Amino acid sequence: MQFSTLFCIFSLTATTLADLHYNAICVDQTDASNVYNDAATIQACDWYKLRNKGDDWWNTCPDCVMITDGSPHCNSVAQHMGGDEITYYCQLAGAGIALTS
Repeated sequence: MQFSTLFCIFSLTATTLADLHYNAICVDQTDASNVYNDAATIQACDWYKLRNKGDDWWNTCPDCVMITDGSPHCNSVAQHMGGDEITYYCQLAGAGIALTS
């Protein structure tokens, strides 16, 4: 009984500690500011939508979609985007980092 209780608590803690986001953009860093990188944002969003790396919530993003009206950004209504993962795809697409919310 104690083992199953501890397992449930550990599972919830691991999920709570994940760095998950609804929105992301790729940017290039300059000395003065971050500059939006449209091409990298589109590519990173497409790659993340295709991601299938396992059972963790951030390892797939079936709802990742590029929002093009207003401020263009990658969006996941179900909050599938992991901060490290989207940063990886932004860098792979040629940007410096990802900014997330």
